[in-house]
Amino acid sequence: MTAGRREPELTNSMRAAAKQRPGQWLYSIDPGFDPEGEVPAHGVVGAWQIDQTGNVVRFMHNPNYKPSPMALGLTPPVNDLENKLQLTATGYCSEQVFLDELLRAEILVYSTPERQRPFVISGENDRGVLEGCTSPDYLPQDWPGAVPMPVRVLAKIPGGVDLRINPGSRVTVTIPFEDLYQAIAASPETSDEGWK
Repeated sequence: MTAGRREPELTNSMRAAAKQRPGQWLYSIDPGFDPEGEVPAHGVVGAWQIDQTGNVVRFMHNPNYKPSPMALGLTPPVNDLENKLQLTATGYCSEQVFLDELLRAEILVYSTPERQRPFVISGENDRGVLEGCTSPDYLPQDWPGAVPMPVRVLAKIPGGVDLRINPGSRVTVTIPFEDLYQAIAASPETSDEGWK
């Protein structure tokens, strides 16, 4: 669906390029891709139609376009987990790829100076919520502290809990711990690390 989508800016240099391509199309490429390289169909925002005199006639939106994290103005990722989270949220990567990356990662979980261990808070539907962040930039200002924990160690917490990643940010995801258990069972790795 393209209704309501804004037409990209047509710059003077693009108009000049159109003059060199009468009767052709001038493509608008998502900023997450190199316009001089290979661009998948979903990386094309759309195209301007050029008439036989080299003037731009109209813009046609690509109905299959998927805005990249860069096009959406998301904060540039600082680690692989943030990268996979953004790519999954924008449809550039599968949920399974994100889950696999999550199980390899360490996140910052809510804690207090007195209790350097994960806190499970009350959530909806009688489920607990464990909040974690992919990097210090995503730590909520009202958190008294955070402690780094491998996600595989956190997954030892019993069921009935959801893991909420980057709470309050533009890209927040909530994952039932049951999904983590299943992913670990499908890809077992041992870890002796834990909290005391």
